[in-house]
Amino acid sequence: MQFEKGDLLNYSLIDLSDEKGRKIRAGDKFFAYNPLSIDEKCNHHIIFVHGFNNDFFDALETTFNYFEILSLTRSRNENYIGVYWPGDAHFSRAVRQADSAAINFAALMNHLIKKTKAKSPHITIIAHSLGNRISAEAILQLKAKYKISPVEKFIELAPAIDAVAYSKNYMKVPNLVKQIVVYYARTDRVLNHLYEMWNNFRRLKSGNKYEALGTFGPYGDAPNNLVKLNANSIAKTRASHGTYLTNSNLITDVAKRI
Repeated sequence: MQFEKGDLLNYSLIDLSDEKGRKIRAGDKFFAYNPLSIDEKCNHHIIFVHGFNNDFFDALETTFNYFEILSLTRSRNENYIGVYWPGDAHFSRAVRQADSAAINFAALMNHLIKKTKAKSPHITIIAHSLGNRISAEAILQLKAKYKISPVEKFIELAPAIDAVAYSKNYMKVPNLVKQIVVYYARTDRVLNHLYEMWNNFRRLKSGNKYEALGTFGPYGDAPNNLVKLNANSIAKTRASHGTYLTNSNLITDVAKRI
């Protein structure tokens, strides 16, 4: 990534990884870049969680560009916070990293809420791809470990979790947030390919076939507070896995739903 003269980091980036940026930092710890951008008197934290196959500099650039567009459509005083986790290019390893990162992400959100000096502090999570697994797990841990439910909006972009997730392993999540918004697209070749490979691996253990929430939307009875949106219609183009991060129509639609 190349910054031009005068460019400033427009958000705080929280690093959940170790000193080498390859594994999750042990002991519910994290490191903040540009922490002064977090205003303790602001009660709304907007957190962006990237997907798999990202190194630190990819996450830095992706989050910078996303918030640059998103913030243009927001007029309120809000904290913009990006979260970096070492998402491996190998999907099954990335899933294990995501589960480890969720522990630190929950600790981070608890820390933010405790440090906020404004009334009624709350969080909006915007997660892409496998970042949704981290976020869903962290929401569960916030309630189980810290006894709080500060996430009001959980906005999911191409979620790389199972389409049946909200009737099975994440069935408690809808009760811990005010609203879930799922953006999906059947034209997402990355998710289609990943789930085809992952199904081949998981069939060896269970024999079951799964579909991605990010390609088909939720299977079964969707929670009453879940809104599913076809990304192709909003983006006005065939949405790929990366379209969610750059398409101004999609990002503007997300901003309206925060």
